[in-house]
This record gives sequence, structure tokens and C-alpha cells, in this order.
Amino acid sequence: MTTVPTPGLAEEYIEEREQYLRDMKAGMSGEEIEELIAETDEFNEWNALHDSNNDFVIDPSQIADAEVYDDYELSEEEGITFYTAPA
Repeated sequence: MTTVPTPGLAEEYIEEREQYLRDMKAGMSGEEIEELIAETDEFNEWNALHDSNNDFVIDPSQIADAEVYDDYELSEEEGITFYTAPA
């Protein structure tokens, strides 16, 4: 697969997003805007906390090795290898 950059495409996406947000804001009441700002501030405060979930990290030595899966059929057609397994 090959991708070819399109000049100005990123800028076009950015402008579309900004226009979408401008339109959304224009359709909101002052109260809705203030509520959104307050919710965003609350989220940012929560997000800034350095809470961690590292207190339940599993020691890798406690994890069992994976079983080898061999319930599949191997076939080849026109140079393509197929692995087929029952559902």
C-alpha cells in the first residue's frame, strides 16, 4: 500500500473542525457554554491528579505461558498460505 500526501489536506481538516466547533458554539446558550467550561475545568483537575492503578500490577512471573494452538489447517493456493481454524 502506498500513500501520497495531498498538499493542504491537514489544513483543510483543521479548518473543518474549527468551523464545526464555531457552529456548535454559536448554537449554544451562554448557560450551556459556562456549563461546558465548568465541566472541562473539573475534568482537567481530575486528570491532573497523579492517581495510579499500579497497585494491582501482575508480576509477569505469575502469568502462565500460553498454550500452543494447533487446531488449524494449513493450505496454500497460488503462493498464498491460508490458516483455517474452526469457529
